[in-house]
Amino acid sequence: MRKLSLAEATALGIGIIIGASIFSLVGVGAKIAGSDLLNSSSLQRTRLQ
Repeated sequence: MRKLSLAEATALGIGIIIGASIFSLVGVGAKIAGSDLLNSSSLQRTRLQ
């Protein structure tokens, strides 16, 4: 069984918090975009390429 140091546990906690905030922002964006969510994500993908 592996044990985490204080620095590793802190980094893991910060990463989890950042990841959760990204998912919540995606949810807010989906609520705003509504039925145009697929169109907006497809448009963004074409701009990145």
